[in-house]
Amino acid sequence: MVLTTSRCSWLLLGVLFFLLPAPTVAFTVVDCEPQCAYTTVFTLPTSSAAVPTVMEVSLPPELLYDDQMALWEAVAERFVPFITTRTGIPVSFTVTNAETGTPLPALTDADATSFAQFPLPENMQGEVTLRVVAERPVSVSGLRLALDAHVALPRTVGVSAVVGERSEILLAPILPGGSAVAFPRTTAQEFIVTLTYAQPLRITELRLVEGDAADAEVHTRTLRYLAQPGASYHLYSGADRPVHISVGERGDLAGAENIRRQVLKEGRQNDAYVPADLDSDGVVDTLDNCVQRYNPDQADSDNNGRGDVCEDYDRDGHEEAIDNCPTEPNRDQRDTDSDGIGDACDPEESRFTEQNAWIPWVGMGFAALVLVMVLVIALRSEPQRVGDE
Repeated sequence: MVLTTSRCSWLLLGVLFFLLPAPTVAFTVVDCEPQCAYTTVFTLPTSSAAVPTVMEVSLPPELLYDDQMALWEAVAERFVPFITTRTGIPVSFTVTNAETGTPLPALTDADATSFAQFPLPENMQGEVTLRVVAERPVSVSGLRLALDAHVALPRTVGVSAVVGERSEILLAPILPGGSAVAFPRTTAQEFIVTLTYAQPLRITELRLVEGDAADAEVHTRTLRYLAQPGASYHLYSGADRPVHISVGERGDLAGAENIRRQVLKEGRQNDAYVPADLDSDGVVDTLDNCVQRYNPDQADSDNNGRGDVCEDYDRDGHEEAIDNCPTEPNRDQRDTDSDGIGDACDPEESRFTEQNAWIPWVGMGFAALVLVMVLVIALRSEPQRVGDE
């Protein structure tokens, strides 16, 4: 039987399929424009002025504490600068680590780029107690946490108020379903916040929400921006992660005259919103029990709040997802025969090639030689076969 060129090609591909190593699966992070970080969008009225004009809008209570808003000019398709001002400024707070007494100014500086970091201890069960003190007694009804990018929510959040000589529990430790938790409205000057976590925790902002929705209306916040003639604008809010946006030069908006005032239309869900999911496993970062490892099943055998693929059960410094011998300690991850199984747990019957490292190379060389010979024979036989026909 004479091999044709096409048959030879298929044979060559088949042999290479078995010789080449299996491809590794890579999970990529979905990258999108900054708009996808925001949950809500507000539409501002289109300016009817014939020249660039400073506009001012009153913001709703839910935007009183939002320090990551972004203003988008739809016509020019760019982010533009703006300023906000508050009247009836809310009470300021200080936050310290209750155990060490260390001040944590990053939690109250309204800067999404600064943060307080709480590493995971060796026993993999983190806990921190924060002491929040207001400049005067204040009525609060909730707590908001802003996390850095690709950080999971604490496993539990508990809140107490210090009233006189005693501590009053406002919120028993619960698993938060989002960045905010609510509790019965309470008036005090000092609050204790206890967080437990199973993954490294990094918080950019911590805020106690004053009063309820009705009280929030006592404080007002306005936004000013320079509106271009005929341009429409969208205000993005409710970012679920820090967002870094570059805008152009900002004029003197605070001292502007002939300011026109607008009414902000009701906000709607941002259709472009994509929850942060670093490992692309379908579980958003804030709820993912292993943020940086693909684990759509969220398996957690010991129910400690940390996914199995993030565990290091054999305590050798390597997570299960990358440990080539997850049941036996092997810090060096030695794998002499390169079969993906560490020497520490590689069965003896697979050690032949470890002791004779030259054997795989001879085998591959022989296979390559056979392929070359088959290809040469096929090419030489092809003209003769055509002539016979």
